[in-house]
Amino acid sequence: MRMRTPLVLLTVVAISSIAVAGPDWNDAGSDHSWTNGANWAGGFAPATGGADNNPAIHGQAVGPTIDAAVPYQWNVWHGVFGSQPGAVIITTTNASLICHEYVMGNSDDTYTNAIVEMDAGWFQADKFTIGNSQSAQVNISGGIMTAYNPGNELFVGGNTTNEAWARGRINITGTGDVRADTLYMNLGWAQNDSRIQIEDAGLLKVRGDQTGAGTDLMAYIGTNWIYTTNAGYVIEASYDPVWNETIVRSAPAGRTGYEIWADNWHLTGDAALSTADTEPDGMENMLEYVLGGSPYTNDATAVLPTSEFTMDSIEYVYQRRLDADDRGLVYGLVLNTNGLDSAWDSATTNYETSVVALDAYFESVTNTISITGVDVGFVNLEVMEN
Repeated sequence: MRMRTPLVLLTVVAISSIAVAGPDWNDAGSDHSWTNGANWAGGFAPATGGADNNPAIHGQAVGPTIDAAVPYQWNVWHGVFGSQPGAVIITTTNASLICHEYVMGNSDDTYTNAIVEMDAGWFQADKFTIGNSQSAQVNISGGIMTAYNPGNELFVGGNTTNEAWARGRINITGTGDVRADTLYMNLGWAQNDSRIQIEDAGLLKVRGDQTGAGTDLMAYIGTNWIYTTNAGYVIEASYDPVWNETIVRSAPAGRTGYEIWADNWHLTGDAALSTADTEPDGMENMLEYVLGGSPYTNDATAVLPTSEFTMDSIEYVYQRRLDADDRGLVYGLVLNTNGLDSAWDSATTNYETSVVALDAYFESVTNTISITGVDVGFVNLEVMEN
């Protein structure tokens, strides 16, 4: 008995009534720069020259531009205490704003006041609230906005259920990259129109595998709280095992499960071909995909099907994706018990005798096949992609 391996495919704190001490943005200088003390009440930029690091940005039509590495801020209150809070604009690759908490939007019910405009640089907080008790908006076309350390949180549309009118929007375009250890949307009880829009090559990354049914992330996508307007594109969420994160992007409709898998393993060029074997370990990429192998590791002995003979039967064991149906994958055995010149039987699951989950992604399928009266026979695992 021998196995034939060709694969057949068809192709953290609630905010309420907080009094903030420290300098306020007054845009009194000539350059709109965060680091220019002339733009702040008291004459010092936050966290420099004795000024504290709890700045409140409001009351001006133009907000500060981040054009350097801003010293660490404890809390930034953006548009929380008045109208016309203006924008924080991050414009250079080396610019960064890092803080414990960044709270936006407590002035009125529009998206035109508390705004962050970002096309480069680094914007980090342990906790973001985009839309506190009213409205706020982040437009990111480049650079990285991140609440990605363990325990960090990104709230879009309030951070407690008591904030009735909280509304937040994040528009991710160009090469914008937004990351969160945990993402929450629409927590306020009166409105649920907070949204994340993803276009172009923009990415939303959430820690861990969030692709399973019942996860908040998939619920947000399913209700169009995370959406795209690109014609012919859909919102696609897929798990990246290299970085242990779920990547949400705007992608062409109709991409195959294999194409998504190759992307998540960062395979490009010839290495992304289904027939490639980059290690090599004797398993082509397509076989790695359906059986749970890694394209970077010599793991053939761990993932290829196994067979064991008894006196009157053979046990044939293979790994199958738990979400095979969702991916359009159909696994089955084809047999030949009359010599290779005879036709093979159609693929079937009729020989399955045991199915045991291995982890969150794969299960082990045991098949028991009688060999009584069989002189020569062959078994092959066949996987079809619909």
